Amino acid sequence: MIVVRVELWVGGNPNNVHTLGLAKISNDGSGTATSGNYVAELYTGGMSPRKWKLGAVKGFPRKRLLGWDLLYRALRELVGDRNRG
Repeated sequence: MIVVRVELWVGGNPNNVHTLGLAKISNDGSGTATSGNYVAELYTGGMSPRKWKLGAVKGFPRKRLLGWDLLYRALRELVGDRNRG
C-alpha cells in the first residue's frame, strides 16, 4: 500500500502539523507482472478525517512508470481537472 499524507507545517515547524489530506493506493491483486490495477482512496484532513473519494486505476504500467505517476493517475481519476481556469 502507498500512503501519501499532505501536511501543513505551521511556520515550518514539524512539531506544529495539520494534516490536510491523505491518499491510500493499494494493489487489488488482479493485474499482471507488468500492468497493475489499484484501488485509490482520498481522505479529508482535520481532527476527524473521513473518506472523500474512492476509485480505481486500471492497467498501470508498473515496470515503466514511478509511484508519482500512479499518484497522478489516481488523482486524475478521483478528482479530475477541478483547478482549470
